[in-house]
This record gives sequence, C-alpha cells and structure tokens, in this order.
Amino acid sequence: MTDAEGEILTLDEVAAYLKAGKRTVYRLAQQGDIPAFKLGGTRRFRRTELDRWIAASIEKNQNKVNADAAFQLPASLAKTSEEPPCRDSLI
Repeated sequence: MTDAEGEILTLDEVAAYLKAGKRTVYRLAQQGDIPAFKLGGTRRFRRTELDRWIAASIEKNQNKVNADAAFQLPASLAKTSEEPPCRDSLI
C-alpha cells in the first residue's frame, strides 16, 4: 500500500479537499453519509474511501439524470409554444 492509498485526513483537510465547509463535512460524517471513523474524539477520513464515495455519488447523480431524461412526454403530449386557435376564427 502506498502512502496515498492509506493517507488519513483530518476534518479540516477533507473540507479543503471537497471545497466544503467544516460544519458540512462534520454533519455528513456524523450522519454516516460520508465515510469516516473516530480516533479518540476526532473524526478521520481515508482518502481512498473518500474518492470511492465521490465516484459513487457522481454515478448515482448521473443515473438519476439519465432516468429523468428517459421519462419525457411524447411530442404529441408535450406542451407547444403555439397558441390555440382563436375562438372567433372557428365561427
């Protein structure tokens, strides 16, 4: 295992790495939404696990976007910008 694979980061380092606030990272770790472990009274993060978490989050979001794009109304039901015919023109 190389140093990069086993690199352990502090909360401050993770906040900088993710370009997020410290409170946000702490809350995510506390809720179990981001991979972390406690060492004494402080949270620590393994860089490789963070990278996997980031990749999984990106894939999950991409799948959601693809699923949303797949569910589109057929053109015949889609709202058009054309105005309905004027009632007077039907008389």
